[in-house]
Amino acid sequence: MYCIDYSGYFSIIAPKKCSNIDKGPWRVGDLLVTALGLDYHTSTTMYGVNRGEMIAYTYSWDGNGIVGLVFDSIHKVANDKTLDAIGYRDPSMFYEKTSVANFLPCA
Repeated sequence: MYCIDYSGYFSIIAPKKCSNIDKGPWRVGDLLVTALGLDYHTSTTMYGVNRGEMIAYTYSWDGNGIVGLVFDSIHKVANDKTLDAIGYRDPSMFYEKTSVANFLPCA
């Protein structure tokens, strides 16, 4: 697994091998990664980790890795019902990867 931990505030966890893991949920130590829903714009899955509720990320299983990030300290994006209700693609909280390089892709 690739693991990014930001001082205990939030974590991003992604698989290194696509074939070795289900598409969620999965556990790394005491951290649980849960699928929060499908991003219909890009056919990617949004994930959240049970550390902090301000960060979620969209993950592409076709070798691109993490392709989007949601940051919102007000609405608690880790709650899938709230996330769906507020329309997380609001540009004030949704950030799409713009560089060509893949970020934490699985192989």
